Amino acid sequence: QKFYGREVGRSTEVLVLHSLPRTHMGSVIAHELGHFLIHQWGFPDLPDQVEEGLCELLACTWLTSQAGDPYAEYHYRLKL
Repeated sequence: QKFYGREVGRSTEVLVLHSLPRTHMGSVIAHELGHFLIHQWGFPDLPDQVEEGLCELLACTWLTSQAGDPYAEYHYRLKL
């Protein structure tokens, strides 16, 4: 499959543990979605630290959207 002229792979699933608290699960899903999008959109090979940083940025962005949730605020501070 091609995206903007580049060959891209196909991911078929993202696995997440089932008994996580809602806020933690949301941040994990946002992080994993970052990996999925990077590969689906055919980004050039990124150093692991850069890719992880982008994915953590998505997770932190999702956590900040959960205003008023004390667990989200706590989890966000752990990532800083």
